[in-house]
Amino acid sequence: MSDLSGFVGLGHLGRPICQRLLKRGFALAVHDRSPDATRDLPALVCAHPREVAERCELVQVCVQTDEQCEDVVLGPEGLLAGARPGMAIALHSTVRPQTARKLAEAAHERGVELIDAPLAGRGIFSVRDGSFWILAGGDAATVERFRPLLEPISARILLAGPVGAGSAVKLAHNVMVYLSLLAALEAGDFARATGVPIDVLEAVASATGTLSERMHVHLEQREGGYARARAEGLIDDADLHTYAEILVKDLRDAIEVAQEHGVRLPGAELAASLAHRFFDPKGD
Repeated sequence: MSDLSGFVGLGHLGRPICQRLLKRGFALAVHDRSPDATRDLPALVCAHPREVAERCELVQVCVQTDEQCEDVVLGPEGLLAGARPGMAIALHSTVRPQTARKLAEAAHERGVELIDAPLAGRGIFSVRDGSFWILAGGDAATVERFRPLLEPISARILLAGPVGAGSAVKLAHNVMVYLSLLAALEAGDFARATGVPIDVLEAVASATGTLSERMHVHLEQREGGYARARAEGLIDDADLHTYAEILVKDLRDAIEVAQEHGVRLPGAELAASLAHRFFDPKGD
């Protein structure tokens, strides 16, 4: 059995997750399509996902889109190209349930177990304080195999159901998150326009149970948080553009999955059309 665990996708969440695991003493074999993403990581850097699979029995995947997940798992240099029976893959990406099921079926044909295990929390902040909820879909025994790698970043590992269930819960959760952010954005804009201090709005909304922690953070970001983060070098315009793209991707996935089940999500449609405003410090 290899002492190495694998990790593919070192972006906004993947790299800090790897850093946290490395600090906890895990030995990692990693891959990202961008060489800069693996720079200065005390890990074994692999040229392809296939090489990660050849070296590891447990591999975590944290990329942005369904298409990227399919390439990482099914591509000619993907994980299954180098996999051996008994290997297991955990998808942390937010994908459509049918994508998770498709990849799990392909993996099963190779004697590989695959679970979808998206992360629900506050992004990088949940990496730092280990507060993610892991929304796992798949075999309970496979989820348990990943527990040592998931506990450093999680407050709870929830078995949501069969493969695809974790992804369905995550998309539903994101619809709620983004609609609440739209409410915070518009309430804040209204308060500013009418001369109401934001702290007064926050006090009232907190007292009535209306203001969630996520909405509070978003109001703070709109009131100068993004500018401060830029000044400190924590984010740049490219990061904000990426956040908006992910928001649209998640909402469009939810809208289309809902439509397949005969349900319309008009609020999600509206939020997706306003994505650029969510991360615009000026609110234009």
